[in-house]
Amino acid sequence: MVRGYSMSTKSLTDKLEFFRDMYLSISLDIALKYSIIGLILVIALYVRLLPLRFGAYISEFDPYLQYYATKVIVKGVESKGLVGIFEFFNHHIPLTWQPEGVDLGLRYYPGVPYIGAITYLFLKLIGVGVTLEEVAIFLPVVFGVIGTLVVYLIGKEVGDEFTGFIAAFFYSLSPAVIPRSNLGWYDTDGFGMPLLLISILMFIKSMKSEEKREKILFSIFSGIFAGLLGSTWGAFIYLYIMYALFTIVLVLLSLLPKNYELTYIPMYLIATFIVTSVPRNKLTYLVGTSAILQYIAIALIFLYKYVDLKAYTKSIWKLISAVLLISLGGAILLSVAPLDIKGKLLAVILPNYEGIPTVVRTVQEQAGASFVYFYRGFFILIPFALYGFYLFLREKDPRKIFIILFSLTSIYVASNFVRLIVLAAPFIMILGGYGMKAFLGMMFEKSFEPQKSYKKKYSDTSVSLKTQILVVSLIIILVGTYYSYSVGVRSATYPVTILTGGNPFGQISYDWIEALEWMKANIPNESIVAAWWDYGYWISFIAGKKTLADNGTLNQTRIRLLAEMFLSDEDRAIEIMHQLGAEYIVIYLGTIDVSSQQGPTYTLLYGFGEEGKFIQMAKIAGKDPDIYINRTNTEGSIYTDAFWNTFLGKLIPYKFVQKQNVNNQPTDIYQYSPNYPTKPDGQSKLILVYKTSDPGYGEVLIYKLVDS
Repeated sequence: MVRGYSMSTKSLTDKLEFFRDMYLSISLDIALKYSIIGLILVIALYVRLLPLRFGAYISEFDPYLQYYATKVIVKGVESKGLVGIFEFFNHHIPLTWQPEGVDLGLRYYPGVPYIGAITYLFLKLIGVGVTLEEVAIFLPVVFGVIGTLVVYLIGKEVGDEFTGFIAAFFYSLSPAVIPRSNLGWYDTDGFGMPLLLISILMFIKSMKSEEKREKILFSIFSGIFAGLLGSTWGAFIYLYIMYALFTIVLVLLSLLPKNYELTYIPMYLIATFIVTSVPRNKLTYLVGTSAILQYIAIALIFLYKYVDLKAYTKSIWKLISAVLLISLGGAILLSVAPLDIKGKLLAVILPNYEGIPTVVRTVQEQAGASFVYFYRGFFILIPFALYGFYLFLREKDPRKIFIILFSLTSIYVASNFVRLIVLAAPFIMILGGYGMKAFLGMMFEKSFEPQKSYKKKYSDTSVSLKTQILVVSLIIILVGTYYSYSVGVRSATYPVTILTGGNPFGQISYDWIEALEWMKANIPNESIVAAWWDYGYWISFIAGKKTLADNGTLNQTRIRLLAEMFLSDEDRAIEIMHQLGAEYIVIYLGTIDVSSQQGPTYTLLYGFGEEGKFIQMAKIAGKDPDIYINRTNTEGSIYTDAFWNTFLGKLIPYKFVQKQNVNNQPTDIYQYSPNYPTKPDGQSKLILVYKTSDPGYGEVLIYKLVDS
């Protein structure tokens, strides 16, 4: 009895130990997984909060429009109750594009302002003490962290945990992503990227699901987030086209998943309903040329489901008849559909097309991206992404084909429009994560497999190989980590534009903050301020003054007229100011003061202000920039007499002194010598009423017209 009892006890103990070990093993595995993704999210949060060292500011230019629109919604709700939630669509902006102004709801996307306003009102409702400006500053960081998490989930869906971890880690630190998800980046792409990625994640899950209800549910969520993207960011058209293109490719490859219509149709209907409800979009996605792809994709889904398409490939006449019929139908639809591919979208698709407006071509963030941008953004992941692309291509998996199509097309659009490199980032990260996992797995598998040779020398070689592979693997991971961290942190800690004026050194300057405060206090509210369009949002939404053009570039004829004003002679320029009703003119110069041992302080015109932007002004005005640049004279100023005789040349209060070697480079040295007085003298048509006092990098000058 005792002996039998002890055996039974021992057996029970073994079972308990087995279940305990299994439980601990599972728990440790889960804990490790959550710890890794938690650490990655903390890194993403930390890096995006680094600009706090310079203070909490809204970044760049466009986010100030979004903040203004958010205030419109919040004030509407606070004054009118729930009815005020629609104030965005009824508001007319009187400050911009004088004298016409702009209807806010008709010209801009409502997504960012509503996300910010609802977040603020909810936090206020539950008693969280936060200002609306703080919401605008910190909310982009939250969405940046969400985007990192979604990249992990997509990587896990199309690959495995390791793929997701690597993709999320590099996404959290990539300089291709951080500037568009950083502290204060309260703009369309900062919110749009997470919405786009969530829609893609839900679409992939819907394709993967075998159960019909689950498939439809994921499709609905995909459509909701795609629709929210379409009300937030113009890049929705890319997702819209890609869903259709992906479907067409699957049909051509005979890889359409079972019940695919349950994945596609709900998503399409919901997304299209939401997007079409946005006044700015009108009926573009119902009758536009991009909508034709959707109708073709939907038709092919049902043809694939109910018609034996393979029978058409067996008969050459049937195949020709089908192709001609589809082509004829497509041609008819395209001929009656309104053209909705133009402007920036046209520049993305056909960068060399002559019909692209010059204004679009002259914006720096809308220029093409060279390999340097991709190298800086993705570095060590690039070869692994190529390997991952190869591996994805070998597998006939719709989810992997999905990522391949997005990676190819997003790289293409990013190469034409550098701003859209953020669009390519998640797909390159996922391919890179998958390729790195496969490479390391293959190397370790080869190095640790049993050796068939019994000779000592081969045994020694095997040990050496294992060591080498381990070292190489560690180098890959450590170098990638160090590079991503160092470059990512560097891009994250760059001060916001309003603190630098766009100087390339990242040096703090309070020129614009001081100038905008002066405008707010000293320029009458009824006066109109002329300035290059770059500064329109700041002057309108920070200083609260009326402007002629802004960063929305809505009226390219006006921008062309401003370019003509700056590059005309004084008489013609003042005639244009009278024509536009402007009383003040603001310019920004990229100046750097240089101390001189002989006595006076000299100034360099570095080129990051209007003294450099005049090249783009010339292109927009239809003038040859070379007539203003002296490329051959090694003695005199780099600017020709033709430049100094323009209105802009006269507004620049500096006189060329000589060329000197600065850092072993021949550099123009200038001395302060204003062409206009600070008080009316009975002769000058302008007076210089303001010049920033900050002796650092750059300066803002404000002139007032006095001849009227």
